Amino acid sequence: EVKFCDTEIAKRNEEIESYRKLQKHLEELPKKLTHNVNVPLGKVGFMRGRLVHTNEVMVLLGDNYFAVCSCFHACEIIEHRISCKFRISCKFISLKINHGW
Repeated sequence: EVKFCDTEIAKRNEEIESYRKLQKHLEELPKKLTHNVNVPLGKVGFMRGRLVHTNEVMVLLGDNYFAVCSCFHACEIIEHRISCKFRISCKFISLKINHGW
């Protein structure tokens, strides 16, 4: 069970770090109206393109349901998910401490 707790704690920390990176990108997007990017064309290659509507993102609500919202609201959702992941990680840490592992 010690290994299980350690892997779960590591997994949650990776998820939190991934959410933090996403949050940084979402905070940068609305600062410009358009962004120049390389758009993938399948296995063929990339083509120059532009992102428009940079303040609109789709957020996964669960069970394959998505909602369109602003970057600000998406960052709030991410912050909520980070706090949930952190609480789960803390419970695994307290489980390890309580059992003396």
